Amino acid sequence: MTGLSRILLTGAACSGKSALVAEMRTRGWAISRDPGARVIRAETATGGTGQPWVDAGRHARLMLKMAVADYEALREGAQLFDRGVLDAALAMGAANAPAAEYFTRYPYHTSVVLAPPMRAIFDAATPQPEQAKPDWDRANADYETLTDTLARLGYRPLLLPEAGIADRADWLAARLADET
Repeated sequence: MTGLSRILLTGAACSGKSALVAEMRTRGWAISRDPGARVIRAETATGGTGQPWVDAGRHARLMLKMAVADYEALREGAQLFDRGVLDAALAMGAANAPAAEYFTRYPYHTSVVLAPPMRAIFDAATPQPEQAKPDWDRANADYETLTDTLARLGYRPLLLPEAGIADRADWLAARLADET
């Protein structure tokens, strides 16, 4: 993976990103799990209020702190990030706490793996018990904000195809091999 280090996988809610990351992990990839989901689990387990539906600002701040720590922890090699600093900075902005400086301070590889909204995957998705499933319109609006931000920052999207997990993992491995 010469030239690749921090590969961002981002996109619509309930579009199969975490399942793909889990499959890539079984194939030997170093991964970083979704910081937003990890914050929700930790806050729920400890009785905290950092769930986005309880305190969006707290959730965004904790997510950003965790995403930055994940980013800085990578010292060598390649790693696939299931969401990351970019997503957390967007969450900060949505919570009226701008964090645009993080977009340039913590860059990812220029090709970002982008999971578009896919109705079949969205409808079949079963969020973790501590998570609320977003509505379809909100997922699409968030995706539009994300794609606009990626374009403005000069990232090149690699659009994840609608396919089974194994096929998506094969596709991703081939695309990343092309990037080297």
